[in-house]
Amino acid sequence: MNYEDSRQQVKNEFSKRFKLALKNLGVSENEQKRLGKLFGVSGQAVKKWIDGQAMPSTSRIPEIARILGVQCSWLQYGFDKQGMTSHETRAEYEVLSDDERKVIYKFRQLSSQQASAIETLIELFLRKNNL
Repeated sequence: MNYEDSRQQVKNEFSKRFKLALKNLGVSENEQKRLGKLFGVSGQAVKKWIDGQAMPSTSRIPEIARILGVQCSWLQYGFDKQGMTSHETRAEYEVLSDDERKVIYKFRQLSSQQASAIETLIELFLRKNNL
């Protein structure tokens, strides 16, 4: 395999993981403009990531992984904490319902102050209802 083939394979593998993370959050690949705003890039850049034509800069990947709720090493290289490749592990959100994924996705878009307020409300609700 030559260098160009190898580079394209890396892009294709990233694209697969990126699309899986979007799917696990219940986000459509067709929401490129919205995703671009969320990730701080153009919708065209997101389309290229989805299509395997490009990858985000290595400096941007940690933030993208955080927003998607996946490990940076998994998103970038296909490895989890234990060093296993992604096909050897279950996706992080497979056990969540679609509604749970949507709530998590929306929660991650909040500022830290907003997220803290939501956490406080949840704690109060749970205490009030003895949960």
